[in-house]
Amino acid sequence: MTHKPAPQQKPRWLYPLVYVGLLLLTLLPLYTALPYDPRDTQDVILSILMVSVEPYRAWAPLFHLAFLVVAALVALRPARMGRLLAAYMGLNYLAIGLVQTHAYKVTAFNGLLYGLYNLTHWFSPERWWMGFLHLPLLLLSAYALILPRLQPAAAHAAE
Repeated sequence: MTHKPAPQQKPRWLYPLVYVGLLLLTLLPLYTALPYDPRDTQDVILSILMVSVEPYRAWAPLFHLAFLVVAALVALRPARMGRLLAAYMGLNYLAIGLVQTHAYKVTAFNGLLYGLYNLTHWFSPERWWMGFLHLPLLLLSAYALILPRLQPAAAHAAE
């Protein structure tokens, strides 16, 4: 009779602690290779995002045209084109997965910064919804940055 170990449960305080840590991260002064005025943060984020899309530039016309064709076909015959739409989305994600190595980290880090920055809208009553809408961006970006560190540990645990 073999005894299976009980699955480990993550502590309940972990996610609130990570959230508070990320919130405190926004209060730290800027630390970059080239100093810039904090009022130019949006411009810096935009320039970094423009660099992170560089691997996709050659494929952009093809995927834009394919999207227009698929959208037109789905609009004309929605019942028959569901599988075509699913195939297009799968091909799109596959292409992104193949070309996204370094850009993945840059994009995730930018998403984390942008999500943290937009969470400050919670403190403005007329714009709190903007902060709420950026919460998934923050969580997915943080997960994308943490995921590569978790996968080697899972691979060693399986051995």
